[in-house]
Amino acid sequence: MGKRLRRITPAHRRQLQCLWAACPWTLFAALAAAGLAETPQSAGDLAIDGAASLGLGLIAVLMIRLYRAGLYLGPQHVRVRSAWRTHTLPRAELVAVTTAPYRRISRPDDPSRSDAIVLHLASGRQLVTPVRVLNPGWTPHPLGPAYDLAEIRRALALLRDGLAAPK
Repeated sequence: MGKRLRRITPAHRRQLQCLWAACPWTLFAALAAAGLAETPQSAGDLAIDGAASLGLGLIAVLMIRLYRAGLYLGPQHVRVRSAWRTHTLPRAELVAVTTAPYRRISRPDDPSRSDAIVLHLASGRQLVTPVRVLNPGWTPHPLGPAYDLAEIRRALALLRDGLAAPK
């Protein structure tokens, strides 16, 4: 049975820009790959063109991953997507959902401080999500999923709904 998950943190404007930026990078990578197959070249030129098309393709993949970063929720699963990893876990494993400083070195008076949503699992492990509280002092807005306090509270309420009652 498939996992029907819906995104509970909407794509932010900067994340949408990542998706649109991925389009030309994908096109450039395809053109570079087509150029490889078109004309016979020396081994050095082939290596340079191959590395260029691979690099352009990796940039496109990274931008698509940045667009898809966020929290996804289903009846039985929670999915956390970041630029580098995707974690899918059963909702039954969630013990608590809190917020904590995104970086361990954050100080309360630090202008770059931001809190992230943290999932506490039954195994004792904590999963820090890429979803952060938007700090009004940030200029420009970060590429990752950062939201105002109302949106974070809504996501927290959705995640906490269905948690086992404390004993």
